Amino acid sequence: MNIKRYMTSHETAVKKHLLEGASVQEYEEQLRHHLRVTRDMQHERLIHLLVTLAFGLFLVMSTGIALFRPCRQTIVLAALFLVMLAAYVAHYFYLENTIQRWYQLTDSLERLCGSVPDGESDVPCTAQTIVTKKTSEMMPPAEEPKEGRKGTGKE
Repeated sequence: MNIKRYMTSHETAVKKHLLEGASVQEYEEQLRHHLRVTRDMQHERLIHLLVTLAFGLFLVMSTGIALFRPCRQTIVLAALFLVMLAAYVAHYFYLENTIQRWYQLTDSLERLCGSVPDGESDVPCTAQTIVTKKTSEMMPPAEEPKEGRKGTGKE
């Protein structure tokens, strides 16, 4: 199972459901499903955190051994743990950021179900505002012109 594809398809489906509009009962059903999937992914995130910490510990231990008793095998082992740790950190980063976005989706679904009173949270209540916000976060800010460029006469 490709976890990134699964998480992306779930997030897309929830946002699509929010954009289409539905009855309160359909939102409640979507919320129950979303909470179950979020719970499963939180478990996945916890497991990856523990594995990441273990690889960090193994890296520190193998580096210490390589420093005190240098040989080819311990250096290769330390390098292997470094590569594995980097991969786990990148994957954990993805999991963490996705779950944080899902919390916003949960809040939106709860609002549409009537579980959260208006004004109690600053979280947007529709997927349209979440999609717009996410797109604007991905766009880099426009650079302001720098003074002193060639051809401007201010060098």
